[in-house]
Amino acid sequence: MYKTHSQLENIPRPIIWSSDTVDVPLVGDTIDLNCNGFKTAIVSGYFTDYGYLGVVCELNEAPAWFTKQKKNPNTVHFFGCDITSERA
Repeated sequence: MYKTHSQLENIPRPIIWSSDTVDVPLVGDTIDLNCNGFKTAIVSGYFTDYGYLGVVCELNEAPAWFTKQKKNPNTVHFFGCDITSERA
């Protein structure tokens, strides 16, 4: 069941983070992405879906295909497996 969260500490446990190489980023961190043409984003919150943890992000730049499909192309959701690195 999908639910958004503003703080990591408020998320009920247990949860699964789908990356073995990148730790869960903090709100305000910039992350590098490798998913469908997305490149970087800033973490603005978290979400859980069926026991998995993901991040809600504001994009620095959206791919053209994504901008055409969404009215608000800046807010997106990613799972840990989509993140290649994080920068504080």
